[in-house]
Amino acid sequence: MSKAKIWTIVAVMSVALVGIAAMEFTWIKSMIELNIEHFDESVFSALNATSDRLEKLESLDAYVNGYSIDYFERSFGDSGNKSNLALATQRTENIGAVPGHKHNCTCRQCYNSRMDNWQQYMKYSERALDAPLESRLDPAVLDTILRQELADRGLKSGYSYGIFSKQRRNFIIIDGNYIVGDQGPIDLVDELDEESSLGNSEYAVYLYDDIALQPPGLLMIHFPGQSRIVMGPVWLTILLSGLLLCVVLGCFAYSIFIIFRQKKLSTMKNDFISNMTHEFKTPIATISLAADSITNPKVSGSQEKLERFAGIIRQENNRMHRQVEKVLQAAQIDRKEFKLKPISVDLNELLAEAVTHMGLQVEKLDGKIETSLVATNSVVVADRTHLSNILHNLMDNAIKYSENAPFIKVRTEDTKTGVKVSISDHGIGMTKEDQNQIFEKFFRVHTGNRHDVKGFGLGLSYVKAIVDAHGGKVTVDSKLGEGSTFSVEFPRKFSGEEQQ
Repeated sequence: MSKAKIWTIVAVMSVALVGIAAMEFTWIKSMIELNIEHFDESVFSALNATSDRLEKLESLDAYVNGYSIDYFERSFGDSGNKSNLALATQRTENIGAVPGHKHNCTCRQCYNSRMDNWQQYMKYSERALDAPLESRLDPAVLDTILRQELADRGLKSGYSYGIFSKQRRNFIIIDGNYIVGDQGPIDLVDELDEESSLGNSEYAVYLYDDIALQPPGLLMIHFPGQSRIVMGPVWLTILLSGLLLCVVLGCFAYSIFIIFRQKKLSTMKNDFISNMTHEFKTPIATISLAADSITNPKVSGSQEKLERFAGIIRQENNRMHRQVEKVLQAAQIDRKEFKLKPISVDLNELLAEAVTHMGLQVEKLDGKIETSLVATNSVVVADRTHLSNILHNLMDNAIKYSENAPFIKVRTEDTKTGVKVSISDHGIGMTKEDQNQIFEKFFRVHTGNRHDVKGFGLGLSYVKAIVDAHGGKVTVDSKLGEGSTFSVEFPRKFSGEEQQ
């Protein structure tokens, strides 16, 4: 799959995810707006119902008190208790009729009686309307009515309410208690300590609006936990939507990761096949040429030439054998089938041997190997064969990735728990991205699509696998164009698991 197709898939899936997220956001926003609207309607409905009941209470009180108490008690006895609103409402229709007459009697005597009572009611009502607001309200009755109306609408707690008097220009009742003392006037938009939220509340209705030309005050209420009340039913939806969106996003990200990883593995596989073909093609061609030469009568008659071409065939055959061993060794490492035989090994001594062996290649390139084996206790418990392969691989890479005459530094030093080996070069170096992938199988540092050196990309993955098996640590420090330093720390005591 080409990169263009991959990025097209990424773009399409990204647009789909953004669309899903936008739809969820719009849906949740609509739910919140509906909850707010329902909450506002419930609050104003409760406040209006409370105001209406207070007005009816005062009207009934005025109507009852418009008659003489003696007449009221004579007509209804103990049931004339004004606090019993329901019973009093049912029986006030009888008030005004002359005793012994029906309540709907239309005689002159009953008519005059009703007119007298109505005049007394109007006088009482006028006195009530002129009275201060605080004398017209009972905080206990107000609290009971408001609490009941709010509870009927599912608003049972978490609120603060107050009665604002226009005459005093201040609150006279807050949360069922009279506000006493000499208080100055306030503006409802002022920021006050305790009353600021209540004073700025949008939930307010006029009191006695139907029975007075100028409503004397406001009934106001504030919900400190309004956001919690409104958002409460929505939180579960938000959490589930967010969780599902995260799952989809995670699957999307993982899918993209797998796609790019497969693309990378496919590229590495193709590079490996190309490199392997090249590595095998050269010795096969050389062997074929040497075999053809041996059959030539001019060569077959010369023992010296026969031995020469036979040596070439043997050398190229060994070369192919080593390449096959590398591939098989990589497969064994993946399956953890390699065997470790830990013994005491002197790293200084092993490095000296490797430097001597690799020095011939460096000299042919007019290069130099500088050693600094300063570790005082360089003996470690490790597999000598694999340890030697590690050192040869690192030094071989230092030689191959040096553009001009290679200059390599080899150093050992003591650590708290073991020995550290550093192999540095002044070669082409690596980018940070390459350093993060350098120990992966089949990965090779390259420029564009053209590899700078031969190889399968198995050497450093082998190095890391063996070092990890010994309980050690391998790191790389490199700068592009300045060279690289590979450091391997081996514990003195074998801390890995012996492979069987």
